[in-house]
Amino acid sequence: MKSHPSEEKTSTTRLGWVTLFTLTSLNILNYIDRNIFSALMPAIQKDLGFTDTQLGLLGSAFIFSRDSGR
Repeated sequence: MKSHPSEEKTSTTRLGWVTLFTLTSLNILNYIDRNIFSALMPAIQKDLGFTDTQLGLLGSAFIFSRDSGR
């Protein structure tokens, strides 16, 4: 038997909201991932005793490795 049109509409609406929530969550995680290193740079430099040059090279390596996966 076929489902009622109202049930199909509810199912489609629910799927749309789940999809929107999932994609929004992934976008937020992507944004955090891109910016976390910059926020942690002073702590990394202090803990590991890196110079500004070494920290810059580490930051560049992080960006290149992250972007090579795209």
